[in-house]
Amino acid sequence: AFTASSPEKRESVEQFQQSLTRLMSLLYCAALQQVSTPPHVDPLEFELIDTAGFDPAAVEFLDEVNDKVEVVLQWIQRLIVTNIANGVLPIAPPIISRVFQEYSRGIVNLNNARKIADFPFPFPLVQCISFMLSIHWFLIPITCGSSIQSLAW
Repeated sequence: AFTASSPEKRESVEQFQQSLTRLMSLLYCAALQQVSTPPHVDPLEFELIDTAGFDPAAVEFLDEVNDKVEVVLQWIQRLIVTNIANGVLPIAPPIISRVFQEYSRGIVNLNNARKIADFPFPFPLVQCISFMLSIHWFLIPITCGSSIQSLAW
């Protein structure tokens, strides 16, 4: 919707859209790999569109890097900025700043999800909570039943 509509930019627009689609797929896959727990989910099970059009050295670098999401996000931001400079994305600065803001919020939310995945709830605490809930489930009907003076209240 925000790409250039001129016929001479048609090929550049298509190339941008294809690259952005592949990078978003790669970003989503990398984010799911970070928050998935390895005993239950194999990180290699997540599908992505493909890596056609990417530099093989960049894909190899991505395989070796520790935080894939940050690298892919930088690639997306570089793609957007480059295409703004080329005239493929003639977007006003307030709108494009909102795009970058949304990417930033997404990374913050991913880091919050990663905290939950990285620090599991302690097993003894889970057992204590389960025990207390079962006692609560058992005692509340007895307590409520004994506090009623008559059936009509």
